[in-house]
Amino acid sequence: MIHSSEFIYRIQQINPLLFVQHQINFQDDWGLYFEILGRPIYLSGFPKGWLTEFSYSLVDNRNLPTEERRGWRSVLLRLMAKGAVEWDAVVTEFGHSEGLNSERWMIYTAPYRNQNSTAIIQRNLANDFEM
Repeated sequence: MIHSSEFIYRIQQINPLLFVQHQINFQDDWGLYFEILGRPIYLSGFPKGWLTEFSYSLVDNRNLPTEERRGWRSVLLRLMAKGAVEWDAVVTEFGHSEGLNSERWMIYTAPYRNQNSTAIIQRNLANDFEM
């Protein structure tokens, strides 16, 4: 687990153009944004306080999901998908995943690790998230 303040600091080390705001509709969450033409563009949200490494869902008495608790690796995955951060920078700052969920992490991050599939996010990196 890491604290949201530490996560924010480390994300901004990777891409200083990203900024954080309180979520209006979700008072207990932060939102990561990028500014385009003077407007904040939402990239991902995550809870204030302590963050687990991976996301999980709270369920009701029928075992149906009622709420998602987003983990910090899930936020990183969303940022990579939107081209806001790159795989090499994520690994340098946060390291590799270990444990039971590391296999899923490796599966979901394959498009961003594979040099042949960089075209997936190249449109984002080339257009908006240049530093």
